[in-house]
Amino acid sequence: MVMQLNQFYVAELFGAYDANSMNTAVPLRHNMDLSKPIPASLLFATTYKQAKATGYLSRAGYDKALSSIVTAHGGLVLQVSPDKVVALFANRDLTQQNAAHQAITAALSLVDQIAMTNEYRLAAGNPAIHLGIGISTGVVTLEQTSNGLQISNSAGNALLNLAQQISDLNQQTPFPAAFISDETYHSLLSHNSWHVENLGQVWLPAHSEAQTIHAVMRHPQFQ
Repeated sequence: MVMQLNQFYVAELFGAYDANSMNTAVPLRHNMDLSKPIPASLLFATTYKQAKATGYLSRAGYDKALSSIVTAHGGLVLQVSPDKVVALFANRDLTQQNAAHQAITAALSLVDQIAMTNEYRLAAGNPAIHLGIGISTGVVTLEQTSNGLQISNSAGNALLNLAQQISDLNQQTPFPAAFISDETYHSLLSHNSWHVENLGQVWLPAHSEAQTIHAVMRHPQFQ
């Protein structure tokens, strides 16, 4: 899917994409029972050190492509804006293992796509776009509103806040990685698909206990 999106970026770089036509309405494509809590992983991806779009370059175009990658990996996009993408990953069998795996796979695909995009930007003399990604895992309740699906339970909103805080931590990382919560790490059936580093415990605002954070990267031989 990432390779298929390259054509989009090439067209966007040369002006074929109109950022003003970006459609942020996201249809419900998952067969979920919204009356029940859903074990899920939340992905929060945000751009930082924001690069001003110049010439034919469109920041909104990048964000639309990022949400497309998330959807391709089974994610349900809850929010998309010119500087962030928020997505939920859940399984029909209501287990967390595959949800966490899908969220991480999507996150690393986002990292790959941004790296590829930055090659074009730098070659054109434009600054790179930087991406911070955080993933948390727990139980979420959703509700359908006039603005689309939203998280409706306090525990789910706390998970979303944690994913955002982890994403903020990821801004300080000089290497391509996604940061995940300890619950996300322990929800995985296998850790062999990636290289994982335990970054230790971090005190985050509004948390009574220090949070253990892990960095997930592709294995060096696959980079």
